[in-house]
Amino acid sequence: MANDRNAGRKHKYNNNDVEEMIAMVKDGYRIDEIAKKFDTSRQVIGRYINKKPTKNFTHKITYMFGHKPMTIIYVDFLNKKIQIQNRTDNIYDRAFGKVLNPNWNQFEIFINDRVVLKERIDLDKALKVIGVDYYDPFLIINKTRGRMEGDKFWMRIKRIA
Repeated sequence: MANDRNAGRKHKYNNNDVEEMIAMVKDGYRIDEIAKKFDTSRQVIGRYINKKPTKNFTHKITYMFGHKPMTIIYVDFLNKKIQIQNRTDNIYDRAFGKVLNPNWNQFEIFINDRVVLKERIDLDKALKVIGVDYYDPFLIINKTRGRMEGDKFWMRIKRIA
């Protein structure tokens, strides 16, 4: 319930509908195809399948493969907590593989795997090319979008608070 008086617009779709929408996304359907099936707009479908977390998260990282989101990662840097939503059943395409509730340490490992190695011999030169003054994995991700040579994965980062 959104408020004590139960005021406001009621939900058009029930939990079964939302589960079907999410399953369709995981099966590779585009949002506009799902919207057509449910006779609504893409924006409405997005609001139903992209449930915001209940805690005070400051960043939303979308782990992408090409143009398709694989994992949504909500990050709370102050309390060192994350919450994820997988958008695929393929564990090889997910940010954390088969782990459904990753901890902060696993998040840091994931981020560090998407940046230049700290032990790299010409690290100063690489940082200069990237456009950062010092080694900070999250800052590097912001500049490079977590792109690595030889794969199609990347990250879209958005500040949400």
